Amino acid sequence: MKYTAITNEVIKQGIDQFNFDTLPQHLKTEILTEVGDLLFKQNNHKDAGKAFSIAQNEQKLQECAHFLQNQALLIPASYYLLYSNNKEKIEYLAIKLLDLGKTNLAFTLFVKSDNREMMNFIKENY
Repeated sequence: MKYTAITNEVIKQGIDQFNFDTLPQHLKTEILTEVGDLLFKQNNHKDAGKAFSIAQNEQKLQECAHFLQNQALLIPASYYLLYSNNKEKIEYLAIKLLDLGKTNLAFTLFVKSDNREMMNFIKENY
């Protein structure tokens, strides 16, 4: 890791608690990508997704979600797509989660993709 001390401090304090405001955007992106990679390896997918999101690293969000979906780990995959801009992938996963009975998480993903029809469908049927 390139920024071991800072990365460890971010993880220690928590992503929401650490103040990134004074960092230049390129450093913020690099550090948060390192944090996200480390959290991914630790199976802390909620915070890893958040780190990649704050880093504005759409590619990492997509890669992690894809990897986890291929492992049939749909709930952890959703933690990355919650921050993604890929509406098609978000809705695909939301339908899969709905099939698994994970209506709350599916609903959250449909909110993210702004799919009002599916939001209404869930509200009326579940």
